[in-house]
Amino acid sequence: MKLRKATLLAIIGMSYIFAMTTTNTFFPRIFTNLFLARVNGIMFLLARLTIAFFFIAFYRQYVHKDQIKLRIATLLVIIGSFAGLVTQVETLLRLFNMNILPYPVLIHYINAIRPWFSAVFILFFFAALYKEILHRELMKLKKATFLATMGSSVLTLVQTLALLNYFYFLKFGRPLVNKELLLFVIIGILMSSFGFLAHLLFFISFYYREEK
Repeated sequence: MKLRKATLLAIIGMSYIFAMTTTNTFFPRIFTNLFLARVNGIMFLLARLTIAFFFIAFYRQYVHKDQIKLRIATLLVIIGSFAGLVTQVETLLRLFNMNILPYPVLIHYINAIRPWFSAVFILFFFAALYKEILHRELMKLKKATFLATMGSSVLTLVQTLALLNYFYFLKFGRPLVNKELLLFVIIGILMSSFGFLAHLLFFISFYYREEK
């Protein structure tokens, strides 16, 4: 797949993920309908696939052999993307009453820590990419990459706090931060939204850069 086409698909996929995640946050009862939940699960899987395809195309068509850090960072993001696909497949199977994956407890723990690793990998990717283009005459892409790095830092912080909250719950039987603490919820939503939108801006900027 051509990189420009993969970028466009990733923009569509990220937009869908952001829109549905936001919708589910404010209107969680929408997806209690089994049919809607299954359709959303399938669409989420396709959206995650578009992001994985982008990074594969990026690795094959954009990264040079001498860009060691960027190559490693891109490979890590690809691994994280496929881990996310496995998580989404597992969720989709449960929606269709097909619990065929082994070791459900182990999978539960993996699903809890995977978002943190994915956030760290994407942060490493954008930091490595920013360093690679730092001395090039790509001002728009440079700014978008810097903003994406900041967004990734924010998302990593959010995932770190979520992971700490999870481990706190395992140890003490109650969450450190729950949905009753409205202020923390709002701050978390705003931070996550900033991270998503910063990533989306990078993909849009990269798409128009590929057009030139």
